[in-house]
Amino acid sequence: MTPVTDELPPAAAGLPPVRRGPRPLPDRVPELAHLALGELRAMRTELGDEEGRVSYWRRLVQARADVLRQSRDLPVARLQEVLSSQQVVPGRTAFLTADGSSLLPPLPGLEAVWSAVDPEDEGARSALLATLVEMDEQLSAYRRRLHERIDLATRDLVARYAADPRLCLVALPV
Repeated sequence: MTPVTDELPPAAAGLPPVRRGPRPLPDRVPELAHLALGELRAMRTELGDEEGRVSYWRRLVQARADVLRQSRDLPVARLQEVLSSQQVVPGRTAFLTADGSSLLPPLPGLEAVWSAVDPEDEGARSALLATLVEMDEQLSAYRRRLHERIDLATRDLVARYAADPRLCLVALPV
């Protein structure tokens, strides 16, 4: 497929596409062929942003479940100390940009994360924990689907760039 010339920066529009090496071109993703390069790149960025929000909510749900699991074994004073201390732990850290729309819960019932339960009420704790486990499963499944879509968009971008390396210049600031 020949790229649309208006997708190329003006400086590259007159240059022929140059392909080096004998490797075959990667396959395009047919269901994304209708998107212009800019639309595909924007879609991939939006999917990445959504994945960041979903991962954030998933970590909150998992943390709340962990607190519920530990609350019966941990006195409230100790729990407050643990949660407020400045501990350095290896793991994923990310900068999350939040505006009003990104704070909306991605699935119904997420407000249960903040539900207060009496640590002595085993039934209430178990019910909330079951809800949180179900939410974690839903968020994880949604996150996997997002990753699949991100992978498809990336694969199509790589195929487009391999077919016409001049398209890479679109990503550079002018």
